[in-house]
Amino acid sequence: VKTRQYPQALEELAKAIALNKDEPEFHAWRAWVLFLTAPDQKRQHAASAADIEAALKKLPRCMPGYLFLGLMAKVLGDVAGAERHWKRGLQADPGDAELLKELKYLRK
Repeated sequence: VKTRQYPQALEELAKAIALNKDEPEFHAWRAWVLFLTAPDQKRQHAASAADIEAALKKLPRCMPGYLFLGLMAKVLGDVAGAERHWKRGLQADPGDAELLKELKYLRK
């Protein structure tokens, strides 16, 4: 995902989910990649957000989930929503460096 090879990332995530379908973080990553690759991100947002929220219900400390929810909101122009999601994540882990960094840059 970090190298933006999204089709390959989706294949690898599908393999990971097949091996361990109960790992919430795999589902959060897949939802994020589906959002990134969607031709209409606004339309994809609801489905990806629902998948990430389901992952967070299973594993409240799934920090990528909060990061991705905030990034999706930011991409769609919802700055307040982005801030809300990242602050939710910081309630689960007050020292999460990625969430703190995103909040810092959001305020600039």
